[in-house]
Amino acid sequence: MKGYDPISYHEGEPRKGLASISLTHKNTLYNFVSQENRNRFENNPSRYEPAYGGWCAWAMLEGDKVDINPKRYRVVNNKTYLFYDTFFVNTLKKWNRLASEESEANLIRRADEQWNRINSGP
Repeated sequence: MKGYDPISYHEGEPRKGLASISLTHKNTLYNFVSQENRNRFENNPSRYEPAYGGWCAWAMLEGDKVDINPKRYRVVNNKTYLFYDTFFVNTLKKWNRLASEESEANLIRRADEQWNRINSGP
């Protein structure tokens, strides 16, 4: 999440956390804007940790781990989905367009399948 507070996504605006208020969970370092947010995460990490280990949800549709832009996100059913963008491609816009055609639940199901395949090992 590149230093952004995972709780802040659920509050409507991603904010950079402080290195002095951090927590390591599943080998990932999370920074928080306040001790209260750190405590909330610690008490329920599965609610606040990003989908796909923080990799791009759009790229996960193809089973690819691609770095994200922490300001491109959606929160769906209390889960944060992060996206990448470049000068010419904003995958959050592409995700939204495809979700309107075939349903966001279907996109999430497909990305979940790829994530599970990647993490199941050989």
